Amino acid sequence: MADYLNYQSTELAKALLLFSKGEQINKNDNSAIKFLKVFGANCFGNGIDKNSYKDRIEWVTNNEENILNFKNGILINQADSKLLFIAFCFEYLNYKKFF
Repeated sequence: MADYLNYQSTELAKALLLFSKGEQINKNDNSAIKFLKVFGANCFGNGIDKNSYKDRIEWVTNNEENILNFKNGILINQADSKLLFIAFCFEYLNYKKFF
């Protein structure tokens, strides 16, 4: 067990841990999809993580094109936790590709 890789470590360590275990989201499971979107808004930060769940879900929905095309750097440059937000973008892209 590594001391460095834990949820209370640096942003890089936390971002790497997000890739360790994945679970599929059923396209009919609206609750899981909403929580994924809330998680993404939380990773972005910039005060969006303090908004209501509804506002965070809407933020991800409204910014979905830039999340899926995260390599354009528009949202990544604005994110508080860049590595965590990139990790979310990869996960969200995988989710959208599955459907």
